[in-house]
This record gives sequence, structure tokens and C-alpha cells, in this order.
Amino acid sequence: MKRGLVFSLCASALVAMASPALATVHVQLNLRYTDPNNPTGGGTWQLLAKSDAAGGLAGLSATVTGNLGVTGVDLPAGAITPNAPVFDNTTSVFRYNGTAASTQIVAGDDLAGTLVLNVGKPGGPGVVAQDDLFTNATADFWDNSSLIASGSWTGARPSLTGANVQANEFDGSNKAVAGAIGTVSTRGDSVGVDGLWQGDANRSGKVDQFDFSILNANFSTSATGKTWDTADFNSSGKTDQFDFSFINANFNKATASPAAAAAASAVPEPTSIAILGIALLGLGIRGKRG
Repeated sequence: MKRGLVFSLCASALVAMASPALATVHVQLNLRYTDPNNPTGGGTWQLLAKSDAAGGLAGLSATVTGNLGVTGVDLPAGAITPNAPVFDNTTSVFRYNGTAASTQIVAGDDLAGTLVLNVGKPGGPGVVAQDDLFTNATADFWDNSSLIASGSWTGARPSLTGANVQANEFDGSNKAVAGAIGTVSTRGDSVGVDGLWQGDANRSGKVDQFDFSILNANFSTSATGKTWDTADFNSSGKTDQFDFSFINANFNKATASPAAAAAASAVPEPTSIAILGIALLGLGIRGKRG
């Protein structure tokens, strides 16, 4: 990616220092565990955002604490995947920098040429119309978030807090201005931390007939190599009568949808917006360019 694209987004971040906060951006880190019974077994993650601004999200910097299995700047290739309809590494800005303790992800519009508008709004690019965790919920705070990036993590649970997020948004004139940080949440589908019910094979947030169908299709007292997604709820490697007992005991029980109640909030001071520009500058110089 050309250095000029990074400088353009840096400029928008610095200009935003003199502008009042227009609207609010909410950011979520969603964790899908490889084994919901194992809190340190790793899994896959998604970084999503939603915006109240007239033109949506213009740029985002988020530092995830906890090792996501990423080392170096933009390395190894493919460790973190940008969502191309939103921000990528070709027509817009996308950088990440992993250390032993955290991973910084910086993404945004390069403000040159056609703008990517309505990111984080209903019907916008990369939008996830229905909440991607516990889809059984009929109305969820996180519906209509846009997927920014995805990847995997190993070991302990990563987390994201409001203090580690900065954002710019597009106002009604499609100018990048400072965005206030609203709800910032780390959410997952583990049994212990997040309350996923044993018996919820499809991780919808409710133990129901669909989970029983998954168990019925995979039931065997001898076959091994089974996982939670094939109804092995006690991590035994089998889908058997013990797993049926979990569905029987928890049938119709629902997991409360993770929402604002468990989230941290923060509103950035003007210096926080400057940090977004500095982060983009540093990552742009050290990262790969297309």
C-alpha cells in the first residue's frame, strides 16, 4: 500500500482534533471458542463496529490485549484478515502490529477517491445484520455491526476495552471527524465465562430441537474425534448418552445475550484522536506496502 494513503488518514485524524465529537462508535470483539469447555484452548475472533454517524465509521484503531498468536508488523501473512468490502490493504488502510502481549489493528478510509461510507450502519458494507453470537436473541444491541477484521487466537482469552479504542467517523458532509467511543465489549461463547449452555451445539443461545438434531446425526457410543459442534458437550471425543443427558437437562434454557451491561465505555479526549494518527503513521512506515 502506498505511504500516501496512510498519510491521508493521519491527516484526517489530526484534523479531527479541532472538531467536536459527532456521533458514537461501538466496538465488539467476538470470540468463538474451539472448545467452549476449555477457557484457554483458543479459537477464532471477529472485530466488529457499529456507528451512529451520518456517514458511518471512517477509521478505527483497536489494541487487543492478550496474545492472538500474531508476531511482528503485518506478519505472518494471513494471520489477521481484513474484511475487504470495508477496509483492506489495497484501496484503503489496514495494518496490524502484534507483540507478546497485545495486537494493534488500525483500519480506515484513505480519504482519496471514492469514500467507503456507512460502515457500521444498517445495510452498510460488511454489515452483520443479526448478532453473530447467540443468534437466538430476537433483538440484540450488536445487530447491524460491520465486520472489520477476523483471525484466531491461542491460549488465554483476549480482551478489548474502551481505553484501547480510538475512532473517526464521517459527518453529514462526508468529512472525517472525531468519534466518541461508546460501548466496547469482549464477548464469547464459552461455558464458564459466557454462560453457553451444555447442549447448545449450534451456539445459538438456546438448547432446542436443532441441537437435538445435531446430536441425533452424530450419536455413537464408539466413534471418536467428535467436537462441541457435533454435540460432544463434555469434551470426551464422543457424542453419546452423556451428551444426550445435557440436552435433556438443559432443554429450552437460553443464554442471556451479551450486551451493554457487561461492557466498558470510554470517550476519547482530543489527544486520543492524535494517537490514531500516530498509530497509522508508525504502522504504515514499518508495514508492507502494496
